Amino acid sequence: MKNILLILFILSCIGNINGQDDSRLGMKLGYGSKLLSHQIFGVQNDHFLIKIGVEKGVRIYRNGGFFFGGELSFANVKVPSSRNGVFGPVIPGFEDNILIAGIYGGIKREYFEGLFYSSIGMLVEYDIGGSDAYSYARQNGIGLFLLLGKDIHINDTYVISVEPGIRARSGFQFNGNNGAIGESNHSAILDFHLNVGFACKVF
Repeated sequence: MKNILLILFILSCIGNINGQDDSRLGMKLGYGSKLLSHQIFGVQNDHFLIKIGVEKGVRIYRNGGFFFGGELSFANVKVPSSRNGVFGPVIPGFEDNILIAGIYGGIKREYFEGLFYSSIGMLVEYDIGGSDAYSYARQNGIGLFLLLGKDIHINDTYVISVEPGIRARSGFQFNGNNGAIGESNHSAILDFHLNVGFACKVF
């Protein structure tokens, strides 16, 4: 019994040293739009997206920790015109609404006693609602992201976060739509993203 009480006391002290937001669980809303696109055996699609997700963050030392989460992105994509084969008919361009599922994780570091923070991590996305048209570049792949953020502590329990940043999406491609000669459509994309999160601190 004494050992159990000692362990609880030590854990309590650790929690007080690290602050009252050692861990947090919440949801995030975000907006993204394309900044640049590098064509790799395919075509480029202009787009913007709205995303929603859940995220878990854990503090592992005074000024930082790690986080992981999952999200769904609802994207509007402008698909350009294309030709079906070398001498085939021209297929006119169109707009398509797609769904992209993603999981991510990374590390977070705070600066100047929590005035702001930076986050860097890896993102894995899978395009589950894209068009079968050859001129659509599917976004199934692995990417990286970099964010700058600010926590706004409402009280000892709830916190709002605001995070502008960039994402290099689909740098390593899984698969895409195949054209008449077999190449796979793929665009490595640099996006601007803005996230707003609402989380509950776990003591």
